[in-house]
Amino acid sequence: MSDTTPPAKRQRRSSATEDTTPIRSHIWKPFGDIVLQSEYTQFRVSRDILANQSPVFADMFTVPQPPNEPQVDGCPLVLLSGDIPKDWDLLLELLYSGRFVTVDDDVLSTRQLSAALRLGRKYRFDKAFRDAVGRFHSEFPTDLDQWYKSRGKLNTIRAVTFPYSITLWGLLIEAHMFGITKSIPAIALECLCVDSMETVIAGIERLDKSRIILPPALRDMLVVGFARILQFQVNKYSWLHDTSVIPSRLCVRKAACIRARHNLYHRLSRCEHANAYGKHDVRIFAFDVWEPDPVGEPEFCDKCAKAVEQAFDASRREAWECLPGFFGLAGWDKLKDACE
Repeated sequence: MSDTTPPAKRQRRSSATEDTTPIRSHIWKPFGDIVLQSEYTQFRVSRDILANQSPVFADMFTVPQPPNEPQVDGCPLVLLSGDIPKDWDLLLELLYSGRFVTVDDDVLSTRQLSAALRLGRKYRFDKAFRDAVGRFHSEFPTDLDQWYKSRGKLNTIRAVTFPYSITLWGLLIEAHMFGITKSIPAIALECLCVDSMETVIAGIERLDKSRIILPPALRDMLVVGFARILQFQVNKYSWLHDTSVIPSRLCVRKAACIRARHNLYHRLSRCEHANAYGKHDVRIFAFDVWEPDPVGEPEFCDKCAKAVEQAFDASRREAWECLPGFFGLAGWDKLKDACE
């Protein structure tokens, strides 16, 4: 059964299922009145909690069932085709805990997030699905200032894989798969800030030495986006090579400010002075806020420092406006989630 088509009715067990002893999950409510079975794992729950959260299950429970339908401990049995038992384990725990209220209420692991997205879309657990999408929007916003404050860390999502790159790649894949398009530019940018092009193309090695590879469409999107961002930097930061910005018209120490400009260019270009994300073969700095080098950089005069700050701010805001287009997406004002 496809990921988007819920079962229309309770399905009879195949001979393979009848020959295999099901395993009872730890989610086995003594007063539950329905048993769900995903593969060979069973969950005894109250149909109310399902019907209240999912119109698919609400409709299912209104359909009269034949008297010879299979039962477990006197409860009707519902076989869930194509689902992962762990997804149901995680989603039911969340439903019973009442944690789908607001994004700020709790932190979900990436595995819980995946379960909420997969089962939320398939069975119309709309509150769970919206909660998961809201966490994407919170972590990877469309606003530059919000993104800059929280970049490099997750606040409402807890990573359960290492290194961080694998978590980011998983979030990018899921945003693409579930149509959370508004968050794709910020996730993609974060991926480029964390990983080199060599890693994007060759994949990331897991702790067990296996390798995770991005789907070709997403890999190509990152490669093209990286090239476009670098070209933007070349064009918009050409003032680092000339006198159009520094020295400023009111500069009082031209020779010193020109030296500071040269040092700023070399600092931005050196990968060993990359931002907190790590080292890179070529550094992305188009979205950074300018801050004086705390070690060794000759100081700009006040007028030139202000000019540098303004040049950086104007360029980074223009870069952010162009960000979706760097990855082949519509502009921010036209970018829509497919799941809306």
